[in-house]
Amino acid sequence: MRFCDQILVIEHSPNPETEKVAHEYGAIVKPAILGVDDGAYTVDCDHDWIFCILPVETVSETLEAELLDWKESEHADVPGFSVLIREQTNEDWRSLGREVRLANRKRVNWKDKLPPMIDGSCQLNGDILRFND
Repeated sequence: MRFCDQILVIEHSPNPETEKVAHEYGAIVKPAILGVDDGAYTVDCDHDWIFCILPVETVSETLEAELLDWKESEHADVPGFSVLIREQTNEDWRSLGREVRLANRKRVNWKDKLPPMIDGSCQLNGDILRFND
């Protein structure tokens, strides 16, 4: 992911293949700690802006280009950015709506795997593509 300065993988179920693939992409793998909320792991990140995706997701080319452009601009007044989520079905893709996936950890706290919807968030062009297992 060329638009990321750091990739952090929180591993909830130890799997040697996860670590192998993560390291191929230059990711840091940290084991999940029982009782720690997923959102708390943002303290392990080196940067304020956190882009969250699930293991079954990837970014579209349009979103990747948008994120590369995003890195070159200022965002001090924005707490987060939403992205359209599309899920693969047997025949096509269906829209799941927008979710905040890029959040400033100094302005937003969350407990779940993904940031909550945020008042004052902006929108990014492109999609997160979710694949069925």
